[in-house]
Amino acid sequence: MVADVVGGDTFGVLLKLLRRGGRYTTAGAIAGPKTKIDLRDLIYRDLEMHGISNSGPAAFAQIVKLIEVNRLKPLLDGTFRLDELPEAQAKLLKRSHVGKFVVTV
Repeated sequence: MVADVVGGDTFGVLLKLLRRGGRYTTAGAIAGPKTKIDLRDLIYRDLEMHGISNSGPAAFAQIVKLIEVNRLKPLLDGTFRLDELPEAQAKLLKRSHVGKFVVTV
């Protein structure tokens, strides 16, 4: 399985990493929303593709539980105070970060 929030040119590379019957899922496209696909990769390797925009409160609650018991660790790039929001936005627009940002009050 591949979970991709980058998109763009990495799409084709990630698709090639999947084994027969693999799954590709995406919830973002920060490197670009348009890409090319060789449909033979999808057809002959029996791949599944899913787009996710909002999986609902039950899924979010499950993710929180996994974080609480240390089975899932979010990748954080940085923490910003609310008054530092312009700096966080500027860093986000550079698209050079790895992980998520946390904004605190």
